Amino acid sequence: ATGSAQVFVLPPSTRLDYRLQGWWRGEVQGQAKVEWRRSGERYQVEMEVTIGPAFAPVATRRIRSDGRIGDDGLEPERYVDDMQALLGRPRQLVLPLGELRAATPGLQDSASQLVQLLWLLNLEPQRLQVGSRIELPLAQPTRVVSWRYDVVAQQALQTPLGEIDAMLLRPSPGQARPGELVVELWMAPRLQHLPVRMTIRHGAATYADLLLERAPRQALEEENAPAAR
Repeated sequence: ATGSAQVFVLPPSTRLDYRLQGWWRGEVQGQAKVEWRRSGERYQVEMEVTIGPAFAPVATRRIRSDGRIGDDGLEPERYVDDMQALLGRPRQLVLPLGELRAATPGLQDSASQLVQLLWLLNLEPQRLQVGSRIELPLAQPTRVVSWRYDVVAQQALQTPLGEIDAMLLRPSPGQARPGELVVELWMAPRLQHLPVRMTIRHGAATYADLLLERAPRQALEEENAPAAR
């Protein structure tokens, strides 16, 4: 590695809060959050999507990635996907990624990719031009694939924070298999390339559209951040 981790320091521990609108057995509303925590060389990325009111959710899905921070960004070791619906059994998927990563350098999971993309784009902002393609090895539930994002447009998004310019990264068509999460990302260069909007698709009929609803909250003192476990 080239010591590139020292060229761009990853963001401090950060929390992003989103409003949710989407479709899951009908039109739904809710909220979502993404939390990025770092402590020394350890990290944790967690995304939680809640359908319905926070005090009585109809369904909650939480994906989490734990691992190390290396010279080339994040090195996931464990990925967990938990789904809890009001009228169904809880479901959990766990992917131990250490061995897979040994065979596939740079491997990411559905949660860690959110921060790894930040790392890449802050390191090489020229990648974020309309017409460009960004690839990264991604662990899906049943396979490892070289996942491709196309930079398709620059858009001015209307948000509760005002108008924010963002670049839309859309997964290249035809690469997802049934049961795989597909995420479209609107990355805002002026906000450390944080995703101000995301659309998460799971199959043809289920999607959640997330729009940032308040300013990102970031830790000022990394040494006071809770250790990632």
